[in-house]
Amino acid sequence: AIAFCSVMLSHTGLAFFRGVGAWGVSVFFVLSGFVLVYSYYEKNRLAPCSIGNNLFFACSKLKRLFLLHILCTLAMMVFFFVGDKTESISFVFVTRFILNIFFLQEWVPFEFRSINGVSWFLCTILLGYFLFPWFLRLLEKNYSISKAIYCVGLCLFIEFGFGLVVASLSPEIYNENEVWTYDIPMWLGYYFPLARVWDMIIGFNLGYLFIHRERVLSSVKVTSLETVGVLFAVLSCYLYAIMSPAPQYDENAVIMSDPHRWWTYSLVFILGSIILIYTFALQNGFVSNMLSNRVTQYLAKISPYGFLIHFVVFRYLMAVNYRMPGFEEHEF
Repeated sequence: AIAFCSVMLSHTGLAFFRGVGAWGVSVFFVLSGFVLVYSYYEKNRLAPCSIGNNLFFACSKLKRLFLLHILCTLAMMVFFFVGDKTESISFVFVTRFILNIFFLQEWVPFEFRSINGVSWFLCTILLGYFLFPWFLRLLEKNYSISKAIYCVGLCLFIEFGFGLVVASLSPEIYNENEVWTYDIPMWLGYYFPLARVWDMIIGFNLGYLFIHRERVLSSVKVTSLETVGVLFAVLSCYLYAIMSPAPQYDENAVIMSDPHRWWTYSLVFILGSIILIYTFALQNGFVSNMLSNRVTQYLAKISPYGFLIHFVVFRYLMAVNYRMPGFEEHEF
């Protein structure tokens, strides 16, 4: 619930909420991996692993969002044909649309890849779902707590490697035809599925560690860990905000990245996300108990749908706002 609200608030453009959305996304990735293992580990609920079966499993996990995803994509496409800057139907346009429909758009660094801005998230989720049955088989047959901890460290190391690549790239790559993204570092460090799926794999291992925990922590210890997790979350959002440059706007593109802050794209949020998800799952701390109520449970239940819808709603409200007398030059 909190992660969903943080993503939504970050898209209001209010400076105070800058960075909280990126934290919420990291929580969603780790939490998704955690819940998968918690739900399927030693439950014998999956078909034998194969490319076909894994693909079917991944698609089945997203099928409840598919129609809404299509409707939101079509709603956002209206602005390609109506407004100050329109697009013509071209090969690139059709390709982007097809990639969006099948949650594949973030594999290709087109400019404005995700037609509904938040749907990029589903590209990584789909990849994580596809890999999960193979990983579950590994967890169930030949795994241990030490291997899980080692795997978490390996995932962080791989994400660190992506960061070093990002740090070597220029934030602006001139593109005369406006086909490829101007913001290669941001794409590779934040949106590219192979750069972000490691967060879900960390969640897989966190779920394994949770299931195989050897002792019950007291309420005081859990509350202390929850507090540490909250502090890490606040600190990471603050670091992201102060490290983020002001967006650079020109006639053709928006540049959001700065290679020297590559570590804030995802790495800065991981430790706090791990602590919060693990300790909240224990259901034995003051912070988690305080935040568990009908309102947060309802928000959590609708969060997958609200995640896809809110960006579309904001876009339409912004279009209305800019056409109201006296508000033409004001930020929405």
